[in-house]
Amino acid sequence: MIKKFELRNFKCHEGNNYFLLPGLTIVSGTNNSGKSSLLQSIFLLTQSKTRTYPFLAINDELNLGRFSDVLNKNQPNSETLEFAFAYDKSLLLNFGVEELYVNLIYGNPGNFKELNIPNFDNPVLTGIEFVLTRTDGDTEVINLEIVDKKTKNIVYKIEGESDLGYCKVNGIIPEPIIYRDIDENERIICSPSLDKIRDLLKLVNTDNIKYIKAFRVDNFTEGHKSFDDIGLSGEYTAEVMHKYWDKIVDFTLEDAQEPPTFSRVFDYWVKILLGENYRIRSTSLDKDKFKILIQDTITKYDYSLNQVGFGISQLLPILTLLLTSKREEMILIENPEVHLHPKLQSLFVDLCIFILENNRKIVIETHSEHIINRLRFKIKENPSLLEKINILFFGKSKTSDIVYTDIEISKEGRLSHWPKDFFDQTYKDLLGLID
Repeated sequence: MIKKFELRNFKCHEGNNYFLLPGLTIVSGTNNSGKSSLLQSIFLLTQSKTRTYPFLAINDELNLGRFSDVLNKNQPNSETLEFAFAYDKSLLLNFGVEELYVNLIYGNPGNFKELNIPNFDNPVLTGIEFVLTRTDGDTEVINLEIVDKKTKNIVYKIEGESDLGYCKVNGIIPEPIIYRDIDENERIICSPSLDKIRDLLKLVNTDNIKYIKAFRVDNFTEGHKSFDDIGLSGEYTAEVMHKYWDKIVDFTLEDAQEPPTFSRVFDYWVKILLGENYRIRSTSLDKDKFKILIQDTITKYDYSLNQVGFGISQLLPILTLLLTSKREEMILIENPEVHLHPKLQSLFVDLCIFILENNRKIVIETHSEHIINRLRFKIKENPSLLEKINILFFGKSKTSDIVYTDIEISKEGRLSHWPKDFFDQTYKDLLGLID
């Protein structure tokens, strides 16, 4: 879906910050160093909405507060937030495009001179920059900027090689009609280039970028109307499991003679992660009510989630989210290691590599050295994974600035360097025991 991401002035990330997302990205670091903010900012790409005016819905899902709460504290309220990204080439080839860079610019809703913005909580989309490179090598730049004047509709001035005038924007998607002036006279259809951009922007949604928080619920009884949305806290896991159970999923299993169902892939990974003695099912209790049962395959007893270890309830939403995903999707996961035994934390990496090899992307925030070490071991086993994996380490400088490092891994699984506070506490404590 996305191969690189940039953010500017979002929360603790001051100035321009650039991140490569090759496949499996591990985000580690000290507390309060911007790790969760990176995952939140990627997910916010899906939260651009329009209610009279285009804005960033920072409270619909993430409850981040007001514009001043998400703007970097060192910046005046006149500054902007920016989120930029570039698409994976494999996705672009379907549209006859070589590269597409998108920069979304959001401003303080109270900074306009003439526009009357009724909601002062959400950042307003003030501009967009598109840089499109065609397969023949030609590059086209298209810029949009909000018009701060009283008009019957909020419009953006658009300037491009073949697109010049004014247009409306829905979320982050320019509408296909371009007007000669702000009074919406003399309509024309947008260029083929902008039309391709519009189609690609439609893919930036919660169907293709999914997020699960660190604090996952342990009661999955409630259902809802969406087919495959497990909820940011995993609250609809039981329903999604139940509805997907017999459906074909887009994964490749060893020795599979035909495309596998969700249930087959799910059981396969339950055995690897939890052992041969577990059988997990979701049953329908009533309309929009579901229950997960865990069976001991030896005694044949069924147990509810509150009768087994808490770690299972924390693992199930992640497992369900990953195994109901589609190719080209991006999955953002906070702290998958919560309440998991070290062995299970390590085996979780094997699941992530399986997902990676089936053409999904994952970004994981973690404090688990077991996840890091298992990843190093898997790279030593299969050095070809190197080009699809990166480790980012976040920390703070002596002046409290956020600094991040891309830690290189050799084909032998060795780290290029070991920054201060990068999973070094165990080593320090062992040295203390030796002394």
